[in-house]
Amino acid sequence: MERQLNFRQIAQKEVSFAEIMTNRTKLDTEDIIDRYPDGFVIDEIEYVTMTKNGKEESFWVFHIAETEFFGFAGTILTKIFERYLELCEGDFEALYNAFKESEGLSVKLEEARTKDGKALIKVEVL
Repeated sequence: MERQLNFRQIAQKEVSFAEIMTNRTKLDTEDIIDRYPDGFVIDEIEYVTMTKNGKEESFWVFHIAETEFFGFAGTILTKIFERYLELCEGDFEALYNAFKESEGLSVKLEEARTKDGKALIKVEVL
């Protein structure tokens, strides 16, 4: 039996750091705020570890429901996702599956400032 290789699909997996990033477009936080001023639903999350300049970096990535867009989690969303992982006893697959089966997480991002004037992103859970 001859096996067919999908070279494009194989290459895409090799250049993508996370499954939810494959064939999707990254939005910066500012773009997300502009596109979704009333909020949006996160329907997938994934924890990514990559090596950059010989140094390992880890971060959370999320997918915006019913779009081709994804974003990187900032401080507050990272805290939320870490808590979810804790509740799943550190089992990433259990977390990913439970999150996909849920209604997702509705949030609204806003630019804000601390009392001493430092910029931050406020996260409102809807």
